[in-house]
Amino acid sequence: MLKAIHAIQTRDANGRIIRIAPGQVFDAGEHEEALIKRGAASKTQDEPAAVPQASSPEPEKTAKEAVEEAQDLDDMTKAELVAYADSHHIEIDEKANKADVRAAIDAALADEDLV
Repeated sequence: MLKAIHAIQTRDANGRIIRIAPGQVFDAGEHEEALIKRGAASKTQDEPAAVPQASSPEPEKTAKEAVEEAQDLDDMTKAELVAYADSHHIEIDEKANKADVRAAIDAALADEDLV
């Protein structure tokens, strides 16, 4: 069992988005180690609360929207990328250069797609 440190967003078996609030206890299954490593959750002995179910699936991003978001990140300064990473709870080395900060963000976002 894990306890969420930060808000976590994932998908259930039907592809619906599930949001886990900070402090909520949940079973992460095969993603447990990755969530602990990223600092998004910690182990706990508490019993899980009922997992909220999405009332309806949120629409998937279109390819155009995904490209536009990537372009927005491309247009950001290093300071803006660091702020973006902080607001999305992505660990980065603030002393890294802009390309390395962007690579860390891309890697973390790709990992989230797997969760």
